[in-house]
Amino acid sequence: MWFGLAITNSLNEHTLAETILSDVEVSGTLIPDIKVRASRVEAVGKKPVAVSFEAENTGNQALRPVATAALLADGIQSVGALQIPVLGDGGILPGAVLPNTVVLPPTLRPGKYVVEVSYQYTATDFARLRVPITVPSERPAKLVKPAAKTVRKPVGKRAGVR
Repeated sequence: MWFGLAITNSLNEHTLAETILSDVEVSGTLIPDIKVRASRVEAVGKKPVAVSFEAENTGNQALRPVATAALLADGIQSVGALQIPVLGDGGILPGAVLPNTVVLPPTLRPGKYVVEVSYQYTATDFARLRVPITVPSERPAKLVKPAAKTVRKPVGKRAGVR
């Protein structure tokens, strides 16, 4: 809630009033909240290459969350941190939905992973999303050798012309 005060010096009538503006938080009126939901796993062939998601500010105040993403092997062991692109100035207005994408490393070995996206929007509040992905094993294509054709030349009397 915004309010303003006009302050004057009662001892000196020649001074102008000074207006002071302030933003006062009334307990229970500000509700910070972010929801994160997956939209799709993008793949080339059967290999996942990116995870798309949306962050929505479902509260009633503008927020500037800190976004992080991690890749977990078997959903437990950290394989590495992933970069979440910062859109605009990083803020999300109430009711706004921001689509975003996390790109997976191209060198992922076959196996089961979890992409964990986290938005910290207050000192103690987080919104988390866990998306399971599977990197299939790549079987090398079998090289098939063409069968060798054997051509037999006739031998003996049948070999000549009559």
